[in-house]
Amino acid sequence: MLSGLHYIVLLKYVYLVLEMVLSKDAIGKTPKSLPRVCAYLSHRFRASNSLPEGFSESLERVRARVLRFFGASSTTHDVVFTSGATAGLKLVGENFQWKQSNGLIYVTDCHSSALGIREYVSAARAGTAIYPIDRNWCKNWLSSILGDSIADNRTCKKVKSREDYALFVYTGESNFCGTRYHLDFCRFIHQNGLFDFDGENIVTLVDGAKLAASHPINLDLYSDVDILVASFYKIFGYPTGVGCIILRKDRPRILHTLSTKCYHGGGTILLANAQSLQIFPKRSDNFHDTWEDGTLNFVDILVGLDVGLNWIEYSIGGMKVIENHIYEIYCYAREQLVTLQYSNGQSIIHMYEEDDCYGTFRLCERGGSILTMNVRLPDGSFMSPLSIYYACLSKRILLRSGMLCNPGGCQFYLGFTEADICHIAKLSSSCWDRLEYLDGKVIGAVRISFGVHSRKEDILKLVTVLKEICHMAWEQTNSGPADIGNHRRSNEVTEVSLHSNRFYVVDKIFIYPIKGCRGMSVKQWPISSEGFLYDRKYCLVHSITHSLLSIRNHARISALHVSINLTITKDTGSTVAELVFESTESVEGFSKILKFYEWEWNQQKVHCWLSSVLMIPCQLMTIEAYKSQYSSRKGVKGKKYRNDAHLLVICGQSVEKINDLLQFQNKKPVLAEVFRPNLVVKQSQVVSCSLSKENRTTVAPKAGPVLLSLEEDRWKDIAWLSTNNFSDEKIQMEFVGDCIRCMTICIDPESGNFREDREPWLSLSTYRRVISEREEDSKTFKKDRIGKTWKGRGPLFGRLYNVSMKIDQIRWIYLEGLHFETERA
Repeated sequence: MLSGLHYIVLLKYVYLVLEMVLSKDAIGKTPKSLPRVCAYLSHRFRASNSLPEGFSESLERVRARVLRFFGASSTTHDVVFTSGATAGLKLVGENFQWKQSNGLIYVTDCHSSALGIREYVSAARAGTAIYPIDRNWCKNWLSSILGDSIADNRTCKKVKSREDYALFVYTGESNFCGTRYHLDFCRFIHQNGLFDFDGENIVTLVDGAKLAASHPINLDLYSDVDILVASFYKIFGYPTGVGCIILRKDRPRILHTLSTKCYHGGGTILLANAQSLQIFPKRSDNFHDTWEDGTLNFVDILVGLDVGLNWIEYSIGGMKVIENHIYEIYCYAREQLVTLQYSNGQSIIHMYEEDDCYGTFRLCERGGSILTMNVRLPDGSFMSPLSIYYACLSKRILLRSGMLCNPGGCQFYLGFTEADICHIAKLSSSCWDRLEYLDGKVIGAVRISFGVHSRKEDILKLVTVLKEICHMAWEQTNSGPADIGNHRRSNEVTEVSLHSNRFYVVDKIFIYPIKGCRGMSVKQWPISSEGFLYDRKYCLVHSITHSLLSIRNHARISALHVSINLTITKDTGSTVAELVFESTESVEGFSKILKFYEWEWNQQKVHCWLSSVLMIPCQLMTIEAYKSQYSSRKGVKGKKYRNDAHLLVICGQSVEKINDLLQFQNKKPVLAEVFRPNLVVKQSQVVSCSLSKENRTTVAPKAGPVLLSLEEDRWKDIAWLSTNNFSDEKIQMEFVGDCIRCMTICIDPESGNFREDREPWLSLSTYRRVISEREEDSKTFKKDRIGKTWKGRGPLFGRLYNVSMKIDQIRWIYLEGLHFETERA
């Protein structure tokens, strides 16, 4: 049991969290209020650690109260407690009798948890049919029923045997865009049948997780709802891990399809014979006696549900009050958002929502608690939903972005085919962040949802942030400082730009001995046909999971400094590498510095030192050794063994331009090192003197798929490394493609911590994102070494090159006097 001090500290922490982040996603869960947390904890600390006296009576009292909350009676309904709505759907799917000629019918606009029931059907292998239907199909079917006509020869026929049953699954309110499906839909199903199944043989299952959180449910009014699942934390926020199944126990179809249970555990059976398969089930008319396996979460059920239901019924005044409040905020927010426009008349918000009315009976309508949208750029294309998410998060506004755990809704509104879904899954298997564009179409959306906590002031804060984002987008694509900077160039500068600006001074050289770890700055280094020697040659591998470790998934790696001392042998002239590992944090029993030669990388002392210093079981391996040992193993994460090219080159002026964007937003600038380049180049002095800083950082955007043009965009496909000594042979490099950046660039290389504002990734996502995957649409795309075309799937920054040299040839390059040369496009 917690002491009083811990209790006070916990309450203070909850209060601070509530003050810090403004949540605009009430679907995930309703934020908990401080009084409710206090009430829960005060009861919790008085509760026994074992089953309390009178547990059965108290549990039945809570069951009866839950039934009253959902407008049901204990004479017709039963309550089975679960860990949530997902567990309820799983339990129903697991226990339904999937025999031959039975079927599963589901509305595709549903949570992914409902789609999981299909796996039980597939596993049964008994000829059970699966019928996916979308909302338009349902509307047409219902119109045919109400009009006494048959719209489809697959419907309304009752030719199957009376022994054939089907499970019909749909959501009460879509978690994608808030479309509310009427509970009376079940009545039409039972009256008319569906897909050759007799209506009386169709078990209706409603996913009520979202519906119950924002609307009152009265099951006595909708007696045709056979089963409803819900999660209580979505209703009143605390505690988590408690849900329920409410099902009718007086329906023959329920008894025929769900009375036989596959698994029995805890007290759900009367007796079992351990020597044989013989069991003796309990004799009970209630499902909860046989479905609640093991020990229930009795503390949260007996204490948490009472506290939450008391709060809704006595402090708030009931679910009807919550519904009215949510609808008022919803209407206000929708009006504020749909009226936003750019100066050119382009609407900013594209809303995904149900039509106002459809026919005489509304099968589905706007639920009045969710707004799902995408934000447009001035040219009408969509911004990345993830960019909007992080832009709002940097202002401490929490939204939801992506496919929102509703594949069917996403396919319906965004127009993705089955082939598109397979394509997205295939492309999402790399180390890059979530795929956001495919064939110019945005993948996913931004969702805001409302609850009892929502206020109009919160909506205004959100609208203000969206206006700031769109203002920046407008400034980058329309008249303003960018055009002024372009027009003010003199003829002299133009001549220099066209004819003399082919040379860039190499300012810095970085080598990364261990992939995913900090780099080392060098003044001279050998280069070969495979790039810089020892660059990303090694990797850190988790000793148990065999996954690759990096600063991105293990912040303590930032404390590891790696350097290499190279010596040249007199006899052969070959290089010998001594690796030096230095830790900024001391570990008892270990030196802060470890030195070893390259052939000693697999010794136990190296693995032991790394595991102790990094506080994670790991070992050092070469990339090639890791590839050969673990490439064929399933379940091993991080299989991206090598980078997409030998060298990553960035321009210092481009870093300055990104920092100008950050400073415009009052955000901390970044160093070139966060982009993990191999070469950082800058314009030569003659050109730098001709251009003011204003002109260098306000170049007008070029026509193309990116909003912000950078110096690298003007480079052609062939580049060279050259020295002041014209007798030296130039090192030729071939352009591979633009570097698509993941969120590793948000990590502080010194501390290993993510920046809270997710910069510079966020700004790059807004202004350096390509939304087309076709190479001919953009000069910024280039086919890689194996002939694939990179897709529009992330912000672009930096150019990737392969070195073109004779096989086995190794040359030393020196930072002093080194130039990067390329023709301008």
